[in-house]
Amino acid sequence: MKRSVMAELEAWKESPNRKPLVVKGVRQCGKSYILEEFARTHFDKYLLVDFERDPVLCTFFEKEKDPARILRNIGARYGTVIDRDTFVLLDEIQVCPRAITFLKYFYADLPDHHIAAAGSLLGVAIERNSSSYPVGKVREIEMRPMTFHEYLVAVGEEEICGILDEEGVRDGIPEGFADILESHYNDYLFVGGMPEAVQAWVDRRDPEEVKAIQTAILNQYGSDFSNHVPRSEVVRVLDVWESIPKQLARDNVKFMFGHVRKGGRARELEDALKWIAQAGMVRLAYIDESAEFPVSIHEEGASFKVYMSDVGLLGRRCGMDYADYVSGELSGLILGALAENYVMNELTALFGTAPACWKRGTREVDFLIDFRRSVVPIEVKAGTKVRARSLRHYIDEYDPPRAVLFSLNPLSIGRVSEIPLYAAWLTKDVLSEVPERKD
Repeated sequence: MKRSVMAELEAWKESPNRKPLVVKGVRQCGKSYILEEFARTHFDKYLLVDFERDPVLCTFFEKEKDPARILRNIGARYGTVIDRDTFVLLDEIQVCPRAITFLKYFYADLPDHHIAAAGSLLGVAIERNSSSYPVGKVREIEMRPMTFHEYLVAVGEEEICGILDEEGVRDGIPEGFADILESHYNDYLFVGGMPEAVQAWVDRRDPEEVKAIQTAILNQYGSDFSNHVPRSEVVRVLDVWESIPKQLARDNVKFMFGHVRKGGRARELEDALKWIAQAGMVRLAYIDESAEFPVSIHEEGASFKVYMSDVGLLGRRCGMDYADYVSGELSGLILGALAENYVMNELTALFGTAPACWKRGTREVDFLIDFRRSVVPIEVKAGTKVRARSLRHYIDEYDPPRAVLFSLNPLSIGRVSEIPLYAAWLTKDVLSEVPERKD
């Protein structure tokens, strides 16, 4: 399946100042698959090694300080010779913290080599050993579950995507495309973007098989809690994890530690949530009360909202069946939570960073993003009946040059642009079509 990250990998390969590559991302989002495909299609020679499957590899990094010698030893173990034209993937590198630190020596001594590292819990390992992480000496890429655009290509709608990508949105979205895209959007809320689930849906379109795959992935996450979380934190991590779907389905913008467990407080549970976020299983959108540009500098506040990194896994955790999505009988809160989580993930992939939220008193706007030196407020509605009172209050108070309302209504472009949920990947194009305001 085609992934947009391939373009980033190709740019890394051709970079004159190439650094060792570090690919982070939640378990089962396709890191190893895409890196193996990249190796196979872009290199004559490549070696893929896995520290989880072959933990003896760690011994090569324990005492040796010569990066060339380490590569020679690794090559010898696998019966090959590693040279400057060989792509080397050190997979599940979080198993060997010393190897993570050693990436800086590959950069310093072997800058012409093609060294990449990946790992499912790499974010956790980096945070745990932050003082020894080679900041500035590596090129980081974060992989995520497949976006809706990638999903559309996988299910055979590459031509529709290509037309919209090439021709833009100035003339709207053709009605002959809109119904197709909306149907796929409903399917995507169920399937999500985990590559194995998407491939199963493409091949057999069996909802029960998709659910089984999603359940297996969630079980793997549970195993990660048991095997990799410090013993003193396991119960707290599980409590936080179990509370996330319930909190997303509530009509409250703020994640409440008091709803994780009776009497729960941030100081005893925030490390547990941080572990889950570092593992890539959830994303945090911090609540910003200032609405000042850029919103990215207001991160790490005391209040935030938590979203699942994959909307399909959120639906599975809520006990949804495929029939629930196509029947139109989902409750407003559940459908709203799914749509909001979907938009969160689409915006994060599109802009490269998680959006913020806005709340003041009882008024709240789902998301804030930076665009052309101004803040864009964004409201998400799951259907066609939209009021968006908080968005109107925000506009009256801050007078932003652009605002966005996601819904299932047709595309309209203006100061308040209404974007169909199934066209979220075109948000930048829509915002670019709004004329600059002359103050």
